[in-house]
Amino acid sequence: DALAVDRGVLDPELGLAARRRGVGEDIERRSDEWPNSGSIPMRSIAATQTPPTDGGGVVASVQSPTRVAREGRVTGRYAAEITALTRDVLDTGSMEAGGLSYSFSTTDLREEVSSAVLATQDVMPDRTIRLNLPDDPAWVSCDRERITQVLTNLLDNAVKSAPGSPLDVTVENRGGSAVVSVADQGPGMSESEVGRVFDKFVRGRTSTPAGTGLGLYICKQIVTAHGGDIGATSTEGRGATVSFTLPLVDAPAESAPV
Repeated sequence: DALAVDRGVLDPELGLAARRRGVGEDIERRSDEWPNSGSIPMRSIAATQTPPTDGGGVVASVQSPTRVAREGRVTGRYAAEITALTRDVLDTGSMEAGGLSYSFSTTDLREEVSSAVLATQDVMPDRTIRLNLPDDPAWVSCDRERITQVLTNLLDNAVKSAPGSPLDVTVENRGGSAVVSVADQGPGMSESEVGRVFDKFVRGRTSTPAGTGLGLYICKQIVTAHGGDIGATSTEGRGATVSFTLPLVDAPAESAPV
């Protein structure tokens, strides 16, 4: 159950082109799974849009709202995973070509973290996610879209690495930094695994082999570009915690106390 290291790390000729091909195959596979998986009956979803009738214009039957909602969440999760796969490869290509572009603004990090947690909870309502926020604002200068990407990647990584485990997401103002931590109670990692978890093309202990192995690598690049740090701690068999820091800044003028 050790970290999986792709051949692209050992054979430079494979590189990002091989990863793109792999993602393309994964996207095709997942697209094929949508109509064929037992959890997403596409004909049933279509039926909810045009209810069947008994031939005389009277609705014969419709699915329960609970089932429709469940199927919608599963379909949304598949779509989000495909989007993330594509984005990770494109972002890595941009980094290798000279870097990503950023648009910085002063933001209360509590809001970004709360939004990311709510988005994850919407598609995984059965997963327990405990959110701990400070009373005081955590003002940072960041690209909100990119920090949301970091948060989404960390939550997704924790969900896959620790199936069924509750997650704890914490924001703290510590010294001159805002600290965000995502902790799980899964299988954890060995010391050697922790040392490589942010390397390119390295996948963690997930319940499925899906993924590019680029998510945490991209997180590190984004956090570093914001002047922050990111790291992981773990005790094998007792879960893992991934944390990142961003420098605190002064509140914007309109938010400053009078």
